[in-house]
Amino acid sequence: MYFLDLLSLMSEIKKEILIENQHELLKYLSHLGENEKFDSNKCFKALNNIDENYFICIGLINKEEQKEFCKNIFIILKTKWSSFSSCFC
Repeated sequence: MYFLDLLSLMSEIKKEILIENQHELLKYLSHLGENEKFDSNKCFKALNNIDENYFICIGLINKEEQKEFCKNIFIILKTKWSSFSSCFC
C-alpha cells in the first residue's frame, strides 16, 4: 500500500481509486519483480504498455497527465526499488 500512497500523493489521484484499480496496474508491472536491481529499460517498456482504458478508469484522459503519472511511477520505483521489488513478483 505504501507504493499507492506515494503514487496518490505524487499524482493527486485519490488513493481509493488507485486501490480499486491496483490489479490492473500490477498486471503491467508484475514482471519487473524478476530483477533484483531496478532495470530502467524494462520499466519504461512496462509503463509504455499501460492500456488507455486503465488511464480512463483512474480519471486520466489527458495525455500529459498520463505521461506524468508514468513518470511518477518510474521515480517511485527507481528511488525505492528495494522496498517494492518483492511486491511485483
